[in-house]
This record gives sequence, structure tokens and C-alpha cells, in this order.
Amino acid sequence: MNQQKQKPAILWPFLILFAVVSAGAILVGILYYRNQEMHALKGARQEVSAIADLKARQILLWRHERLSDGLFLSQNKSFSGDMDEFLADPDNMQHKELILNDIKSLIDNYDYRSAVIIDRNGKVRLSTSGKDTIIGTYVKPRIKEILSERKVLLTDLHQAEDTGFVHPDLLIPFAKPYDTAGTVSCLLVLRIDPQEALYPMLQSWPLISKTSETVLFQREGNDIVFLNELKHKKNNELLTKIPLSDESLPEAMALRGISETSAAIDYRGVPVVAAMKKIPESLWYLVAKVDRQEITEQMKGQVSQVLIIVILFILASGATLGIPWWYQRIRFYREKYEAEQNHLALVRHYDYILKYANDIIFLLDKDFSIIECNDKSLETFQFKREELIGRTVRILLSDDTVRDLLKDLKVLEKAGALTFETEMLRKDSTVVPLEISARMVDIEGIKYVQAICRDITERKSVEENLKESEERFRKIFEESPFGMAMTGKDLGIIRANSAFCSMTGYSENELFDQTFRMFTHPDYIADDEISFLRLVAREIPVYHTEKQYIRKDGKIIWGSTSVSIIGNKIDEVQIFLIMVEDITSRKIAESELEKSVSLLKATLESTADGILVVATNGKIVQFNRKFKEMWRIPDEVMNLMDDEAALKYVIGQLKYPREFMDKVTSLYSNSEAITEDILEFTDGRCFERYSQPQKIGGKSVGRVWSFRDITARKKAETALILAKEKAEESDRLKTAFLHNVSHEIRTPMNAILGFSTLLGTPGISEEESHQYTDIIFQSGNQLLSIINDIVDLAGIESGQVKVTMTEFNLNGVLKIISEQFSYKEKGNNLILSLKIPPNSGEWRIITDQTKFIQILSNLINNAFKFTGKGKISFGYEKNGSYLQFFVKDTGIGIPDEFQSRIFDRFYQVDNSVSRTYTGTGLGLSICKAYVELLGGEIWLKSTPGQGSVFYFTLPEIALSEKTGNVSEI
Repeated sequence: MNQQKQKPAILWPFLILFAVVSAGAILVGILYYRNQEMHALKGARQEVSAIADLKARQILLWRHERLSDGLFLSQNKSFSGDMDEFLADPDNMQHKELILNDIKSLIDNYDYRSAVIIDRNGKVRLSTSGKDTIIGTYVKPRIKEILSERKVLLTDLHQAEDTGFVHPDLLIPFAKPYDTAGTVSCLLVLRIDPQEALYPMLQSWPLISKTSETVLFQREGNDIVFLNELKHKKNNELLTKIPLSDESLPEAMALRGISETSAAIDYRGVPVVAAMKKIPESLWYLVAKVDRQEITEQMKGQVSQVLIIVILFILASGATLGIPWWYQRIRFYREKYEAEQNHLALVRHYDYILKYANDIIFLLDKDFSIIECNDKSLETFQFKREELIGRTVRILLSDDTVRDLLKDLKVLEKAGALTFETEMLRKDSTVVPLEISARMVDIEGIKYVQAICRDITERKSVEENLKESEERFRKIFEESPFGMAMTGKDLGIIRANSAFCSMTGYSENELFDQTFRMFTHPDYIADDEISFLRLVAREIPVYHTEKQYIRKDGKIIWGSTSVSIIGNKIDEVQIFLIMVEDITSRKIAESELEKSVSLLKATLESTADGILVVATNGKIVQFNRKFKEMWRIPDEVMNLMDDEAALKYVIGQLKYPREFMDKVTSLYSNSEAITEDILEFTDGRCFERYSQPQKIGGKSVGRVWSFRDITARKKAETALILAKEKAEESDRLKTAFLHNVSHEIRTPMNAILGFSTLLGTPGISEEESHQYTDIIFQSGNQLLSIINDIVDLAGIESGQVKVTMTEFNLNGVLKIISEQFSYKEKGNNLILSLKIPPNSGEWRIITDQTKFIQILSNLINNAFKFTGKGKISFGYEKNGSYLQFFVKDTGIGIPDEFQSRIFDRFYQVDNSVSRTYTGTGLGLSICKAYVELLGGEIWLKSTPGQGSVFYFTLPEIALSEKTGNVSEI
């Protein structure tokens, strides 16, 4: 009755206030959720837009990489040359195999599926796959256009007839390698497998998402065509088409210029958040999308949090409003509850200790029946509680342990407590070793046995393993072929095996009285002491060295020594284990090998030939300094033994690199061959190469190459051949010169003799006498000119010609020469003109005036001789620090093949006796010698039938106002 009076009455104002607060909390939670949903969709649009930008850049970069591959291949002269050789001779298996190897290497390294070579007529000439040679209607119409434009083209995704996959093609035109017109000889079609090269790029998604997808599409008329395999529709490339009229599609929005949306419906009819991008330089569009449901599902955690917060707020409000009423209701039960809790706490504490103890606990009566046991005992022995309670402990014992346990229990009864070890059986009869701590206890006047058992299986296993380990170590120590000894801290020998005794020559008993230092060579004792201290200080785990030892008989041996710590006693070293391997034979062999290597290296470096040793796999093994210098290979390449880089330098210098590689390849296929040949370089050098196999044990392990620079010898041989040819030609020209000179001399001499005789004939008229006299005078002058040429040539060849440098008026001398040849101008219907630079005035120069006049006179005489009609001009102009003179005619000209030799001595274009033009062939060679003697040079330009221009230069020497300076050289 009293309790009912204490119960609080229902407070309606508090209930109404609670309802209002709860409704407000629910409304605030709904508004918060709507706001978070809006932000989540906005964030999703931004993420998808960023991913779409990334995918678009990746696809653009992928397209550029493919086009760059094609451009690189089309400009590769070597590959173009191989392609041209194959097309010229398609039945040549060597050319075909070379092209196939190059293309297969390209396919393996750059994610191409197959390749096809098409000639200019659209015919397939070669394919890497026998099943994939079809050129469909998509590529075939474009072949002529590509061949004419000569541009690398990456096609759109398409499917050729009778082929089972959608793919793009990389079309690469190849021009003939040395055709300046750039004629395209063939087209290489590289088929790209989008499943390997393009679709994985689209299908990857940088964020964790179950519904994300990237779609590549383009417009065809009024339809949208999907180019890649869709995530929710398999094997549908180029097959899935959706009308453009469906404006809710993200693809249709992309074509209308919309870049992102959260209100699109994809091809499945599912609402999505999408971003759309146009792929630059193509007709492709890209859509990156995620289902709206996935985004809203990500907010489930927030919804749960909001719901929990609202519920907690409502509960807190209810608790706050109901505290007074609730407090009155619970106060009545508090004291009774606390009393009951105190009683149960003790019971739970005891049960907890018994149940969760890590040791096995039994409670036995006087008959050794099990009264109680904990969970650990059930777990260990694999029994159920009802199977053990009430049963004697014998159920856990074997016949052998029952007697021992009975003896122990009798001792327990007398002593009251006992600790011992025994073995018990599990339910499956497996043995469990136990350490038992038993005690007699008195409970309400009744004697019980409390047994606490500890499973010592692991400890027993460790003890057994330790015992086995010690036995194994003993056998290894005693039977090891290596010398082994154990020492204490003072390095006094405790034990030594038979191998150690045999190595040192001491018995084990003799060693017990010695320290390890006794037979260590004195040179190594100091180092040993430092290393042992470091080992004790734990700075190094193992001390390893190679040193010398002194045997009992005084003989010195080498030993490879390892020292380690095998015993500790609270960080105090107990035992060192020393292992010594006798390496005396190895040291002797190493010394001999070092001498042999030193001798070989000295031999290699002292030879004048370049030596290279290469293994059978093509790797560089050895080379000398002369080889590196001859081939001009940098130190950083040769020191790394980089065979590929070294080969690059070698190939780059050779005139015929392909022949070099073919010979190298054939030599390694025929390892027994010995060869000798000549290598020619692009810079004119020439090497003599000798190669022979390197054998070890009768088996070829590589090749030895020697290279000798024979450039000087080859140049000497060439010079000797040229000298021989020049001597033969000179002999021939001298013979022709003698014929010419005899002819030239006989002609005026006959005239002189004949007309001199006629002068003495009685009855000749005065006019005839004057005519004969003129002929004799002209013939005498002609004969004198021939003799002067011969004398001048003799002076030039003997080096007796002197140069007299005189200052004179250049323009005045040229006018005098022009006047002297004016008579020829009138008699030969020719026009002779002198061209002097304007404003040249009284230009004075210093040179040999006589030789200068002779040079010009010879050139002008030649012009008159070989010009039937037309005009002849001569003059000069300023050219830098030189004066450039010229003699130009409109005569017969000189053919190109004779121009290089026109200044040679005794040389004439027409050497026949019955030639049209007279002369000794010495005039131009004399001119050349005089021009070079005066410090200039002479050359010509001539066109047959149009005339010739002879040029020569003389250095300009500045003068002061003084005149009359003369010097001889």
C-alpha cells in the first residue's frame, strides 16, 4: 500500500513537451539528410568529371604514342631499306625472315596484335598471322589516299569482314629509303587489340566503386554507337546503338554540349551521375558514370548516425523529463539489489578463477573420484563434463603410470603437499606430459585432494630438441672435414676435432695446454686481438679472416678462419667456436693465377694490335688499351663491359656495317672458323681483322679478335698505284709532247728553210721578196715561242725561276696588252675588250710584271686560238684581299671530262698528230706554275660550244706613295 503511494503520477505537460521536442528532432534530421545528399551528389559529379578528364587525356596520349610509333618507323631508313628489299624480291626467305623478326619484335614490345604489309596495289604481301590477313571495306578505300598523302594514320574502331574482333589499325606508309621524290612503296598495317591496349585503360577506375563505368562512343546519323565493351553487356562493341532522341541519356547530353549531370539515365535505365568529355583530335566522346544508388548507399552510415543522434536526443529528452518519476521508482529496489549483488560477486569470483584458469584443476575425493574440474581440463583431455564428474582419475591414466601415481598419492597423504611429473591420456589415447602440484584440503571436515596440473608438452619438446641439437653439434664437430676448436675467454683450447689436429700437427692432448695464439703467425696476432675484442663487445656477429698458421713441424699454411660465440652466461662470454679451412693450395693457385693474369695483361697492353675477347653469348670478356683507342670507344662504355653500347660505337664508324654483322653472326654459328678480312671506315681508316675461337678443354667458350691499323699501308699502296699511273701517264704525255714539239718545230723550220731558198731564186719580184721575208719572220717568232716555252718549263721543273717583285700601274699594263692584241682582233673578226673596275684610277700593285704579262698573254693567245668568231674580254675585279683576273671567250669550250687535267704538263685535249689546233700543251701548265709562284691560284669554267672563262688571283700588296721598290725572291 505504501509502495503504491510512493509511485509518481503521470505528468501530462511533460509528455506533451516530450512529443514536441521529438517531432522537432525528427524534422531537423530529415533536413540535414537532404542537405548531405545534395553535397554528396555534387562531390560525386566533381570526382567523375576529374576522372573523365583523366581518361580523355590518357586516350589522347595513347593516340599520340601510336602515331609517334608510326612516324618513327616510317622515318627509319634501315627498316625502310629492309622493306624495299623484301618487296623487290618477296621469294627471298632471308629478306622475309628479317622483316618478320623486326615486325614480331615490334608487336611483342608495343601491344600490337598482328601486322600486314600491303603493296601499292592493295595486295597483301606479308602477314604475321595467317588467319588475320583480311583488309576490309573500312581500310581498303583509304589505301590510295594514305599512299598519296604519305601520312601515318590511326583509324577508328572497326570490324573487317570475316574477322571476329573490333580493332583500330595504325597505317604506316613507307617510302623508298633513297628516293628523293619520296615515292611510297608499301603500307604497313599494325592491328591494335583494344582488349589489351585501350579497353583496360577505360575499365580501370582510380577509386573503389562497384557500379563505375567508362563508355567510349560516337555519333552515327541519329544513333549513338558504343565503341567499347560495356560493363553490363558483354561482346557488344559497335553493336549497341541507342537513338539520339533519348535526351535523358548522358551520351545524348554530351552531344548537346553538357559536360556533367546527376540526373541522367544510362543505357540500362538506371539513374547515374555522369561526366562527358570530347576526345580531342577524334570523333570519340567519353562518358564516366556512377550509379546514384551507390552514392546514396555511401550515405547509409550518415543516415544511421543521424537516426542514432535523433533517437539519443529523444531518449535524452525523455530521460531528462522522466528523471524525477524514474528516480522515485528505482529507489525502492536499490537496497535489495545491492545486497544481492554483494552475495553473487563472491560466487562469480570463485567460479571465474576455477573456469578460466590456465592450468588444469581437479578436486578429488578420498577414492580419487573426480568431484570437480575446470574448463581447461575438459579442453586438454577432450572429455565432456558429465564424462569426467564421478569417474575415478584412473580414466586418465595408462597402466604404466597407475602404479607410479598411487605411490605419489601415498606420499601426498603423509606430506600434505607434493609436486611431481607424470603422463595422462586424452580421450583419443594421446599422451599429455604434466607437472602436478597436489595438496590435501579440508572442506567441512572432509578430506579432498586439490590437484593443479600444468601441461609441459612444449617444455618436454624443447628439452628433446635441445638434446638432439647437442648430439648433432657433437657429430658435426667431431666428423667435420674442417678444422674446429672451442676456446675459453683466454683463447685456451678446450676441445679440438681430428681435422684441426691434423691441420696443425698437434694431438688434442697437446693442444689442451696451448692457446690459439701459439700456432697463429706473428703478423696476424695484433689483428686477431682487436677482432676478438669487437666480437666480445658484440660489434660484429662473426669474425672472419684469412691468415697464416705455423704447424708443429714449422711449415706455414694458409687458413680461412671464422670465429663466433656459442655460449653465454648473462652476457659473459663462455666459449668461442673457431672454424679453420686449409686454403694453402688455393692461395698457391691464386698466386700462380695472378702471375699468369699479370703476364697476359702485360702482353695484351704491349702489342700494337687491338685485342678483344668475347664470350659465346656476345659479352665482352677482355680488351686492351689499343683496342679502345683504335675504335674510339669512351672509357665509361668499355669499363662497364657494355657490349651493346660498344657495338653501337663500332657499327657507327664502319662503311659496311651490315656485312660486318653478317660475318660476326656467321662466325658464332660456326665456332671453329678462323677468319681474316679487311674493315673499311667512313673516315678513310682501314683495319685488318683476324678472328679465331677461344677453347677451354676442347670446347669453344668465345672468340679472340685482333685488329691492326693498316691505314698507312693502304694509303701507301694507293699512293704507289697512283704514282705508277701518273708516271705511265706522264710518259705517255711526254711521248705525245715530243711528237707535238717535233711537228711544231719542223713546220716553222721548213718554212724558214724553204722561203730562205726562194729568196735566193733569181727573178723574184720585190713584193714576193717582202712576202717571203714576212713568212720567215713569223716562222722564226713561232719557233722562238716554242723554244721559250720549253726553256720556261725547264726552269720551273729545276726550281731556277726567280721572281722579281716590281711596283707598276696595273691599268696601264692591261691597256698595253690590249693594244698589242688589237691586230689579231682585226684579222680574225673578233672583238677584244678590256674591263677595268670603275674608279680604279692609277691602281698600283707589286708583283713580277714580266710573269704577270706572260700569264695574261698566254691566256689571251689561247682564247684567240680556240675562238673562231665572237668576242674575247679580259680584266679584273677586287675580291677580298685578292685581285681576281679573268679571260673570257666565246670559243669551242672544253668538255667536262678534260677540265680537271687541262693544266697538266704536256696535256692536250687533242693529242693526235693531225689535230686541228697547233701547240705544245705547255702554255696553261706554265700559267699555273707562275700564278702559284706569285701566291695565287688559277681555275676555269667552260661549257662546250659556248666558250670558256679562265680565272686567276694575285694577292693585293698595299703600297705607300713611294715608287720604284724592287725585290727578288
